[in-house]
Amino acid sequence: MSTHDAPATDEDRLEEVRESLVERDTMITEVWRRVEEIAGDVDALASNQTAMSLIIEHLVEDIDEEESAAVEVALRPWTRMPRTRQDWLDLVAWVDEMSAAHSLAEMPVCWPAHEQLVLELDAARAAWNVAVARHQKTVSDAMWSWYSYVWTPLRARLAAWDRCRNGHIADPVGALTGMEFLPPIADALVSSTT
Repeated sequence: MSTHDAPATDEDRLEEVRESLVERDTMITEVWRRVEEIAGDVDALASNQTAMSLIIEHLVEDIDEEESAAVEVALRPWTRMPRTRQDWLDLVAWVDEMSAAHSLAEMPVCWPAHEQLVLELDAARAAWNVAVARHQKTVSDAMWSWYSYVWTPLRARLAAWDRCRNGHIADPVGALTGMEFLPPIADALVSSTT
């Protein structure tokens, strides 16, 4: 080996070390950039998770309220079961208040004698109670939805109610299901229960 080769070799090694250091610095810089990027993603996810947790908590509260209201409504003896005097007084008070508040001339005074109207009015009142409870807790579109999807169609049905315009006319007797029209499999089930 000549002395001339030795300095070149050291220089070559030094260059290799420099290149290696530059390469390592580049890798470290890239890794650090990626760590910062991931940290930003984690922060965003944590922020989104907090927001989602609040939304879910709010939805659960709404569901709990709706279920409570639904249970309360379900416990009342409407839907063709005997009604107490208080049941009637509560429904009459609500109907009269809504009629007065909205100048509801299309409400037939004999509505308590028409089961269809009684059921529809009680359903509207139940939905009203849920909307009011929601609105009192937090301002929402619950009241607007009630007016749009319950009250407006109910008023249209009341306006189309021609039966008692010139005095009360009793409801026709509802037809019962013709058992002879049940398919054979259902017929066998009916005969086994009797």
